[in-house]
Amino acid sequence: MVNRKNPNEIIPLSEESKDIIRQVETHLIQPDNLRHAGPKKYVCDKYYEKYKDEIYNFPIKNTDVWVITIGRSGTTVTQEMVWQICNDLDFEKASKTPLIERFPYFEFAMEHSDKMESFLRKHANDPEKCASIKKLFTLEWEKTEVPEKRFIKSHLPISLLPAEMTKVAKIVYTVRNPKDMAVSQYHFAKMYGAPPIFERFWNLYEKGLKNNQPIFEHIMEA
Repeated sequence: MVNRKNPNEIIPLSEESKDIIRQVETHLIQPDNLRHAGPKKYVCDKYYEKYKDEIYNFPIKNTDVWVITIGRSGTTVTQEMVWQICNDLDFEKASKTPLIERFPYFEFAMEHSDKMESFLRKHANDPEKCASIKKLFTLEWEKTEVPEKRFIKSHLPISLLPAEMTKVAKIVYTVRNPKDMAVSQYHFAKMYGAPPIFERFWNLYEKGLKNNQPIFEHIMEA
């Protein structure tokens, strides 16, 4: 991997922004773990600061197909459609292989790397399950088995993704009405115990304080 410095500056969130987030949700998001990244001040988790150079230098192949979205924009159905179209509608293989393995989530291992050991202990008596867990929690640039045609999903905006991606890979970008997306994210957050006060939740959208926002900058880049 070429070792170039990621040009996106990382700066902390203001205390005012953190207080706004704390009023809304503390179960899924810890304000102290959030940062602003790049000139458009996208909100990202602390993992981006840790891995930003590895992300920027991630090697892209001309056979790569990426699906990029803001969360709750129809990502999963887009992934499945793209994978099926590119694999001659191989429903048999799809039924036997989870989507997360056929179409890995680029940020997953970065966001959840601290959880792998607990999952391995939980399934210590199931070698097949442990092998899947290790594959799932392996950082994309550390994978030794790279398929000829690679499918990758990401919620990061294009300017925070690998430098060569737009020049080399094929990209499918899915957009959803931000109002619909906000309602979907709100109900998703409620499943994890976030306060059921939609007006405060919407306030995060207006101020661009959800992960990978501001929304319209994310869309306009694509």
